[in-house]
Amino acid sequence: AMADLVSRLEAQGLAFPHVEWVDAADQERHLVVCSRFPIVERQSRTDLIYRMDLMEYPVQRGILDVTLQPTPDYQLRILGVHLKSKRETPGADQALMRRNEAHLLREHVDTLLTENSEMNVLLYGDFNDTRNEVTIRAIQGRYGAPNYLRALDARDDSGQSWTHYWDAADIYSRIDFLFASKGLLPEIRDSETRI
Repeated sequence: AMADLVSRLEAQGLAFPHVEWVDAADQERHLVVCSRFPIVERQSRTDLIYRMDLMEYPVQRGILDVTLQPTPDYQLRILGVHLKSKRETPGADQALMRRNEAHLLREHVDTLLTENSEMNVLLYGDFNDTRNEVTIRAIQGRYGAPNYLRALDARDDSGQSWTHYWDAADIYSRIDFLFASKGLLPEIRDSETRI
């Protein structure tokens, strides 16, 4: 399916020859990035495990982590995730599972930004929680800290920022985010950040 998508895009004049495919514990859902820029480093994680009630659980979809090289003198580290859904899981609390995945993601980000606090990092994905939840606050880190990730205010053509509609409850919410590191923020044009 991925090869088919890339070939159909190319037939329309959109070439994305550089692909990272993350094959983690979930055999049905995967993280993928297609880029027109070369991928010069691949550090995706598929080995992350956490414990709850004496049971071990893998981070189902892993963490996509690549470094892109848009120009000879510029690199961008991008991280992609899809955290545990809000669907109930037999024998486990889905919210606690998501929180554990978020803490492992935060540890990964901290490792990167401890090495280089000015690194250009863009974290994106489906976090399956809203901005006021512990999951998102854990991922962002402490406000004002050198390793804090700021949520970008991406909006659609109508000026809306919600990314999910739950018909049964008639709730519109934002559960998909873009986060930028301190090093990347000067390069972000908020007015041009779009869904």
